[in-house]
Amino acid sequence: MTSTLLRSTALAFCAAVLATSSRAQTLQYRSPAGVEYRSQADTGAIARAERALAADPRNVQRFIDLGTAQSSARQFREAIETFTRGLAVSPNNALLLRWRGHRYLSVREFDRALDDLTRGAKLDSTIYGIWYHLGIVRYARGEFAAAAEAFARAQPRAPDAGELAGATDWLWMSLSRAGRAAEARAMLARRPDSLPIANAYSRRLKLYRGEIGPEELFTPADTADVQVATLAYGLGNWYLLRGDTTRARAEFERSVRSGGWPGFGFIISEIELRRLPRRASNPLEGTWRIVRYEIWETPGEPQHPLGATPTGYIVFDATGHAFVQLMRTGDMATFGAYFGKYSFEPRADVVNIRVEGGNVPGYFATVQSRPFRVQRDTLVLGVANEYRATFVKLLP
Repeated sequence: MTSTLLRSTALAFCAAVLATSSRAQTLQYRSPAGVEYRSQADTGAIARAERALAADPRNVQRFIDLGTAQSSARQFREAIETFTRGLAVSPNNALLLRWRGHRYLSVREFDRALDDLTRGAKLDSTIYGIWYHLGIVRYARGEFAAAAEAFARAQPRAPDAGELAGATDWLWMSLSRAGRAAEARAMLARRPDSLPIANAYSRRLKLYRGEIGPEELFTPADTADVQVATLAYGLGNWYLLRGDTTRARAEFERSVRSGGWPGFGFIISEIELRRLPRRASNPLEGTWRIVRYEIWETPGEPQHPLGATPTGYIVFDATGHAFVQLMRTGDMATFGAYFGKYSFEPRADVVNIRVEGGNVPGYFATVQSRPFRVQRDTLVLGVANEYRATFVKLLP
């Protein structure tokens, strides 16, 4: 009778898990902006893990194997269900709590993640993954001192060089954000991450130590979504710690644009963008096409050195950079361009471009100041009876 019951249970379980595996690209997370992120299809690993669990339905490791296989396909909500079933078999299993807490973190259920990881730490304080992910949850909640404590406990328990670099990185960030910059520097100086590894965290640590500059953090090989999200968040936080909220915001936005939504860099970037004060309205931001260019060498009628229908654009981007390219239509001999960082004085309606390069004689390393006026989709630079360039805004 016992064997019959076990066979019936196994068949029922197989039917349930096969139904689960057949669901394609289930919704996992909907961002505050309404973007939906979905799971990926099984390539075979989930089906194999399901069969192994069906054959041994009270084996905790089989639940972990299935949940991690589901997680590899970004089936995090399914993994949570799997770990929950495992906890029904073994209610005080710290590893199951570690994994379920991690996956609650992946779907942004931070309170549930905190509950699981805190409980897991009380059951077994030696598990690296509990402390590491507890640190992430604390960091996400803005509890930087508590995050630092968790990463400090994770660091000596790291199972390999890659995890050691990650724990060291997050510990440095947590200490720095907690206002303990001297401790953060001293920790890096001890080089606890001395094991050789090449990953996103080891590169970020080089940035923190001044061994590379921010322009060297990314390489042409960095195209994977989570890799981009991870590097961009580290760079954004590095800028934020230096008080450069403009560049920080740009990197946090880059992290979110990457699409690497399961990555902790992506998760925290979303939160940082909500934490940052709303950006002051910038009437200049955008791409503008020139429609008229006038100068007054003498009082009276203006001259049109770029002709009646000039060609070109001026761009004021969100990172504080401006790009100007103008010419007479069809005449490259009249092409003029320059670029640099810009700032504007709202009360005076003046934009200042600190020129870093270009082909306009006398402009390099100067500040070009222009009065401006914006009316709906029209931008006018300059003033009548001296010079005036009129642009219209390009809309998406």
